[in-house]
Amino acid sequence: MWITPCLTNTYAYISIYQNDTTMKMQMETILKQSEFKLWLNSDNVVKLEKDLYLEHTTQWRKEFSLQQLKEFFIREFIEL
Repeated sequence: MWITPCLTNTYAYISIYQNDTTMKMQMETILKQSEFKLWLNSDNVVKLEKDLYLEHTTQWRKEFSLQQLKEFFIREFIEL
């Protein structure tokens, strides 16, 4: 079966043999990644160098690596 996550034009293949919990976890991961990519490409984040970013809600004061930015996004916007 093919699942189309919200906010993207990409498809994710989910095996029909997996249980509901596994499928739910996979979909949550896909949606988080999609939402992160949209947020990263928005006006809320500015890329300064190859692995150095600034973010709007920190008032452009805190510098992040890409991994730190992902963790920040999940902590601040996903895990509410």
